[in-house]
Amino acid sequence: MIVDGETIAVLPDEVQVRKQPKPGLAVAEDAGYLVAVTTELTDSLRWEGYAREVVRNIQELRKKSGFEISDRIATTAQGGPALEPMWREFGAEIARETLSTRFDVAAPAVGAFTASLSLDGQEVVLGVQKA
Repeated sequence: MIVDGETIAVLPDEVQVRKQPKPGLAVAEDAGYLVAVTTELTDSLRWEGYAREVVRNIQELRKKSGFEISDRIATTAQGGPALEPMWREFGAEIARETLSTRFDVAAPAVGAFTASLSLDGQEVVLGVQKA
């Protein structure tokens, strides 16, 4: 290192290297590899997380309702307007993963088994019944 025109020797144990990731990134290093992953939550990522939570709750509701794992069901989901894009983007996937022959964004049918959950402060009421 040169300071004011004079060369100064710096030994490795006199240097401390600190890694500071850019905002919005998580960084990890192991075995000589460095990985950076964005931590920014887009609407699509948020909705995908909500969809997974809905699937988990529907599967739990199926179990509590006494349905067999292979039973086909009709599913309804009722939630606030802020969730409409999520239902449009992930409704078919929710239906497929839960063996739902129908997945409607509507109030649960009379006689359906129901459960409530909250997605980012939005109340959702799920309903399932055998198809």
